[in-house]
Amino acid sequence: MKAASWPTLRWAPLALAYASLFALGMSDNARGALFPELLVDLRLGDAAGSLLFAITSAGVIVGSLASRRALDRLGARALLQLSLLTMGAGLLALAAAEGLPSLLATSTLFGVGLGGVALAQNMMVEQSAPPELRRRAFAGLHAMYALSSLLAPLAVAAVYRAGGSWRSGLACLAPVSLLVLAAGWAVRPLPTRPRRAAPGASASPGAEAPLGLGPWLIAFATGGAVVAELLLSTRLPLLLQREGLGPEPAKLYLSAFFACLLGGRLLVTLVPLRLGNRALLTISASGALALFVAGLGYEPRLLPAVALFLAPFFPVATDLLAEEHREQLDRGISLTMACVSSLLIPAHIGVGALSEVVGLRRALAIGPAALLLTLTLIAWSARRAARRRG
Repeated sequence: MKAASWPTLRWAPLALAYASLFALGMSDNARGALFPELLVDLRLGDAAGSLLFAITSAGVIVGSLASRRALDRLGARALLQLSLLTMGAGLLALAAAEGLPSLLATSTLFGVGLGGVALAQNMMVEQSAPPELRRRAFAGLHAMYALSSLLAPLAVAAVYRAGGSWRSGLACLAPVSLLVLAAGWAVRPLPTRPRRAAPGASASPGAEAPLGLGPWLIAFATGGAVVAELLLSTRLPLLLQREGLGPEPAKLYLSAFFACLLGGRLLVTLVPLRLGNRALLTISASGALALFVAGLGYEPRLLPAVALFLAPFFPVATDLLAEEHREQLDRGISLTMACVSSLLIPAHIGVGALSEVVGLRRALAIGPAALLLTLTLIAWSARRAARRRG
């Protein structure tokens, strides 16, 4: 890939998309670092506390599906700004929650905003990058999530050193979303691409071609990988504390997890890899599965390295959707977010319930099970693609 191709990128909307995912990552991953203290302060058990993450995922489903309709009316930039406002307001409200009902209500609001941001930013990247740079642009986008995820526990640690609490930690991060929202006014809206019409659409202008099985396989495969990633990012400090580490060392291992996530995504962003998308997805899921099993079975301090293999999965899967279903990418991304969240809800609830029965370490075996699902769906998707080419 020649360096001369880089000027064909639309830098301003790309930068806005990157900044929005930085804000999302700071907001989302601070909750994992604050989770042990939140449980103690609100007197919640593992099962009840896990509803915090499960109900956020339900909000993401609502936000991603509703945002696809709003995308047609508002455009990607305006949808991004509205979603950032919703996400920031949800985080501020979460900081003021006093019990489980208000915790769930505010987490739902936060999730709705998160779902809208996820759709809008991916559409802005697709509209800003030419096909030959698209995978690297998506990897760069999700590297911003990894960077913000790395910084979020450090920001939380700084709040605690200053005498703050989990509430002040959340409240301090909420303005990041509002700053990105304000910066959006300096970016010119991008034109939207026409949709691919369904057969017979001349008689029904609003008709759309059905997505078919292909995007569903990619979406649920992505969901399995994200389940593995988020179970670790939200539970790793709690697991290591229960294995004998102190709170500060446990948070440092979470930082190591996000450093591996950042390193893996920067690799895909900066190095023009010759492997196809499905080959990269297979390597990503296989390596993550092996390390996850080793971490749970032998040494939990290996678990941060799982992120090194998981890092490329989401951006590469998004590029695969854009490669094969570009005219319906907004539907594909919305479907992906909904599938991810539909898997996260039972995964979070399951880990919370099982950890009270068999312990957190054994309960986290849901992560490797999700990665086995991912590998199965990738293989199915590859066979379908081979039959179409043959």
